[in-house]
Amino acid sequence: MKLQELIDKITEVTGGLEVAMLSSGVSLLFAFFQSAKARERLNMDVIDAVEHISHTKIPEYRRSIVLEVACNDEKGDDVEIPYIKYNL
Repeated sequence: MKLQELIDKITEVTGGLEVAMLSSGVSLLFAFFQSAKARERLNMDVIDAVEHISHTKIPEYRRSIVLEVACNDEKGDDVEIPYIKYNL
């Protein structure tokens, strides 16, 4: 799955919440304020993006990663959603 596809799916599943930031541990995968160069990552596979940003290969024995999402509603208020377990 591409990073943009994941963001679109989160928006769909949450009833239209806007994804403001998406991270995996200390690796910021997406943020609304990122530069155009950083937004090129949206076309990367989620796992490739995590490995690229963290400069670390995900071990083959790992079966999933945890993604944290910060969302905004239509008023611009922060909305908490649960962590996402992304199966590899």
